[in-house]
Amino acid sequence: AVNQKRFDELLINPSTHFVPVTNGDNFYYEETKMPIYLAASDLQGESDHSTRLFVYLGFKAGIEYIGVDLISEKIEKKSESVIKAPVSSSLPPLPLSLLKKGVKQSNLRSFSEQLIDCDDASLLAHARGMIVWHNNTQFCCKCGFKTVSQRCGASRKCTNDACKSSSYPRL
Repeated sequence: AVNQKRFDELLINPSTHFVPVTNGDNFYYEETKMPIYLAASDLQGESDHSTRLFVYLGFKAGIEYIGVDLISEKIEKKSESVIKAPVSSSLPPLPLSLLKKGVKQSNLRSFSEQLIDCDDASLLAHARGMIVWHNNTQFCCKCGFKTVSQRCGASRKCTNDACKSSSYPRL
């Protein structure tokens, strides 16, 4: 397990691989069938990550993985991939690395069988599942107050001082 201090360090570490998720969709390169992993620099050098949801996914072969919810609209296919403006100007834009031609955004079920590496499919599914869970669990099931992410994205905690209930995803 990663503690909050280490997690904060990973958010700015250039070797951390971020697994982007938007509206429940994952990203991959259409030609190579490889998933997209972003670097901290791709997230536009934000020092304050409060506008994004991050979830620690794990460590494999010397690489730390963190899921990131990009909260944006879908990529539209025109002469090249173009990103629509976010619904609200307060939402962060998609990283420039996702503007590349050949980048596809889709529900994992529609392309998981095309992925070359099963570990990649597993990692994308974990990122998608956790971020969708966070987005669907924004209010406490006991008292209805807002919840916040805790434990590096592993759970959510009620903000009501009288309740402080924690919830965990079904795994």
